[in-house]
Amino acid sequence: RPRVGRATARSLALAASIALLVGFGAGFLLHARFGTGAPASAIAAASLGEVDRSQPLFGVLETTPSGTQKVLAGLGIEASPTLSFRAKDGRYCREIVVTGRKLARRGLFCRTPGGAWQALAMVTAPAADETTYAPAADPATVLLDRSISDLIAGAPLDAAEERRLIAEGWSEPAT
Repeated sequence: RPRVGRATARSLALAASIALLVGFGAGFLLHARFGTGAPASAIAAASLGEVDRSQPLFGVLETTPSGTQKVLAGLGIEASPTLSFRAKDGRYCREIVVTGRKLARRGLFCRTPGGAWQALAMVTAPAADETTYAPAADPATVLLDRSISDLIAGAPLDAAEERRLIAEGWSEPAT
């Protein structure tokens, strides 16, 4: 009977966790709306794989610095990248929070060699307000945090490095 190495087992567990999150997120995104009259298509497409370049979310992932909130015109939602990092496999990844009137979605996206942004995981929660209690250890959020921890190579990008990558289209300078 072949033995599975600890690293391989961890990779398989991470892949299964991400697949579960994407499946969960896809179902929820396809059936839920961000708020009255606002289409969920802006993020639903991302939950199924690559973010279409024509979607406002692509522009947020491509050009918005972490900590900056961007209103997605005509959709009634706001998007804010919260973290950018280099993954162990060399890809650049970003965590983003998209908030509507009723729901908030937190997603993990990584840039492909072809320049697309691919959704790896999405979690959904009620949009926070002053009257809503949100537990800190929500299982989906914990799983997303664990996915980030398993993917990240070192520390998150600092603001200067993130600005440089945004200016250069998320590509490394020629050496």
